[in-house]
Amino acid sequence: MTGPLVCVALGIEARAVRGGLPDGRGEVLRLGMGPRRAARAAAGLPPGVPLAVTGFAGALDDELRPGEVLVASEVRYDGQVWPCPSAPLIAGDLARAGLAVQTGPVVTTRHIVTGRVREEPDAGPGDGRARAADMESGPVAAARAGLPFAVVRVIVDTPSRPLLRPATIGRGLAARRVLTRLAPVLARWSAATGARHVLLGAPADEVNGGARSTPDLTLVVRPDASPPHPLRSEAPEPGGLRAVGAPEDVPLGWLAGARTIRLAGGPPALVRAVLTALEGLGPLTVERRRAETTVLPEEAWP
Repeated sequence: MTGPLVCVALGIEARAVRGGLPDGRGEVLRLGMGPRRAARAAAGLPPGVPLAVTGFAGALDDELRPGEVLVASEVRYDGQVWPCPSAPLIAGDLARAGLAVQTGPVVTTRHIVTGRVREEPDAGPGDGRARAADMESGPVAAARAGLPFAVVRVIVDTPSRPLLRPATIGRGLAARRVLTRLAPVLARWSAATGARHVLLGAPADEVNGGARSTPDLTLVVRPDASPPHPLRSEAPEPGGLRAVGAPEDVPLGWLAGARTIRLAGGPPALVRAVLTALEGLGPLTVERRRAETTVLPEEAWP
């Protein structure tokens, strides 16, 4: 398949996403509204293909506003939780596209969540309170367990801005425009998925008696490296050196076609966060080497 496989519930969502996909590539499938229809549709989806669910959603708190995008860090449904590790990568690209974006848990419900007081259903264990509710992501997540999977929802209503108000039509039109704008990011996410080999530790020419394992991309992880940019280093690293300060600093475009990636720098927790985000794009094999000894010169930084 060329392009992403994107699932939506409604026809208006499908038209908005199709209008934003580059060159019309990719496939947009309409699931129908609700978990039962989503479960039936998910059973017939092509196997082994990365998949994103998008469309409208309702916020469970007023920290999200209509028109903002929520990228699911995990999906909760029917007492189970499915992590979405690539969420920071998607959120970073959406922010660079000029969209207001946050990340957090999404819960799938069996009915539309309305009213000023919105309590999250009992959805099992999870990391913090769910930020938004939809009616389709859970069954699709269950059917795609172990494959690259993403949920990207546009908020149309909140506790203080509920549905069935005169402003709902205007918010819906604005949310439709946001769906069109986020479609290219879903295309880049799909292009970035796939199996990878990650090198952790010393540069390739300093290990294995001089034998080289050539990276397609080298990410130097530094807390002060924001926004992301190339380094002006003359180091002979294929693909060049790229400095990042967090997973969301890694543009998806860097990762398309990069099947061997070297992670250098630190601190270890930050390196691990980048590694976890990469795991959300497909299976990883990790080659751990001796401690990193390379010190980048100050002139390497723009």
